[in-house]
Amino acid sequence: MSKILVAVALAALAIALVVMRIRRRAHDDAADAAPAANRLANFWGVRFQVGPGATACARARELALAEYPIDQVPVLPLVGCDSVNCRCHFTYLKDRRGGHDRREASDRRDAIRFDIQRTDRRSGDDRRRKNNVWKDY
Repeated sequence: MSKILVAVALAALAIALVVMRIRRRAHDDAADAAPAANRLANFWGVRFQVGPGATACARARELALAEYPIDQVPVLPLVGCDSVNCRCHFTYLKDRRGGHDRREASDRRDAIRFDIQRTDRRSGDDRRRKNNVWKDY
């Protein structure tokens, strides 16, 4: 009787392991199929990193530690790279915004800015110093 119980327990364990593996594989396949935009949603950009040692080309040394928005990342290897063993890479830069909206619950922007009955609240006078240099002369 105990041999039967052990066999049943082993069979149940084997079935549970197979089910867990199938679920994990389905989850991994779904993650691989996700668009790149979803995978990069937590990053605002990249930092260009030069590989260790003196293997970097002149262009890579110029761009060392340069930061680029996520939609303007240059292609590696760089154009004109003459390094035999290029180790340049990008480090992703996390978006540090908290994600919470600081506006109040009642949003009045649509009512104020886009009301056809109201006139434009702007005066039209440019008060910036760089645009009013000759005003006093």
